[in-house]
Amino acid sequence: MNSHELIQSLPPLVRVVGRHRPANQLVKEALDDERFSGILTSSLPTREPEDSPAGQDQTGPDASRRLFSLDSEFDYAQVDPALDVEPPQKGVPLTPPKAQVGYAGLTPPQRYRMLEWLAFPSQGAPTTIRQLYIAQLETALLDSEEISSQSRDRLMQLLESSPWHHNEGAGRALLLAFWLRRDGPGLNQWLAKGALAPSLVGLALGHLALLGQEISPATFGTLVAYWTDTRRSAERHALFSSQEFYALRLSSLKSSLQEGFLAFGLKQLSDAEQHPRPWRCSHRDLRIAIPQPDLTPYLKPLVREAMLVALSDESERQVVRDETDQRSSIQMGTLQGGTGQENREQNGAEEPQEVLDSPEDKPWNLVLEFGESRSEYFEFALFRARQRPGYSQILDENRKLVHRVVFTKPEMKHFWTLWEYVSKWSTVQVYLRGQEIEKDHVYRYSQYLV
Repeated sequence: MNSHELIQSLPPLVRVVGRHRPANQLVKEALDDERFSGILTSSLPTREPEDSPAGQDQTGPDASRRLFSLDSEFDYAQVDPALDVEPPQKGVPLTPPKAQVGYAGLTPPQRYRMLEWLAFPSQGAPTTIRQLYIAQLETALLDSEEISSQSRDRLMQLLESSPWHHNEGAGRALLLAFWLRRDGPGLNQWLAKGALAPSLVGLALGHLALLGQEISPATFGTLVAYWTDTRRSAERHALFSSQEFYALRLSSLKSSLQEGFLAFGLKQLSDAEQHPRPWRCSHRDLRIAIPQPDLTPYLKPLVREAMLVALSDESERQVVRDETDQRSSIQMGTLQGGTGQENREQNGAEEPQEVLDSPEDKPWNLVLEFGESRSEYFEFALFRARQRPGYSQILDENRKLVHRVVFTKPEMKHFWTLWEYVSKWSTVQVYLRGQEIEKDHVYRYSQYLV
């Protein structure tokens, strides 16, 4: 197939010089397009009008008409039919393209390989080639409604294929596609598939929150896979792999937070975090700005805690089930004619020991105290501590504020989830029955906590 035939057979989404508008022109048109009103701005500096003070930045509704470099007709990512294309020599390895080059920067054999690959883009390709294709798909998001929809669908198809799985450039382009279309439900549904790069998950949740969405149980299950190491353990229980389980965890979180999961995260953001900032596109001429709130620091601890509590509850239920099964086995043996001693020996049960409670023993309670910390989890840990009925504030001998939480034995699962975040802090102290315990001795099933 010659170069002319290759270019004529290219899929419709491949942008070609002379057929499609360049990126700069599409950005200029998009800034005045009602479809993107209120959700898209430019990140380019503006020219200084003659009647404005020197050095003053120009913004406002007419700023798009004064933007630098929006008049260029050149688009480095588009396929240029005027450039030479030739098949690679047989038996000679093809050198990968240099980083950050445009279509014109490719050699004729590299262009030939790119044009061949564009017919089947779900396959693997050199990084530079893939970046050029993502740049083209990003540009198409600002085109007509039909072309924009096709570009979004293609990005989803790519990310669900193995060579593109968790590709950050394609992931950012798809997040931009959902944002430009204000498609919160679509983003929610797609996020549940787990194909997004982990580094972009918090940003996707931020966009969902700004679009007024709350995550689905399926999306919550995906967050568990992204943010915790409990998914593998949880899958041992059929209950933990069901949508009903994740719906229950979401409902529990909503009740605890007294508001929606994403609504809580959104409230933690400052105004600056919700303000549009320059968006890093694969196409370097797409100089646009959109909000980029990252909810990871606020929501990840909640997901981790929800799973730790759930696994703790399930472990406790399993112990009860095991003890019940053992007692039932012993009772069944008795009904079948065995003695209590024989049945205990057969079932590995020990003789019951008489337990005498000393009147001098103090009531069992565990006290956790911590002061201020620079940890990123301090605000979250304090939020969780304040939810415990045993929480109080005291002043130490230096008049510094100390947060104290008293736990009884039935509340220890809440202690362990809080301990996950505060155990490394220098201000932490633990007391059992009024006696301080070294932090090294504080761990599950520790003999110092009996």
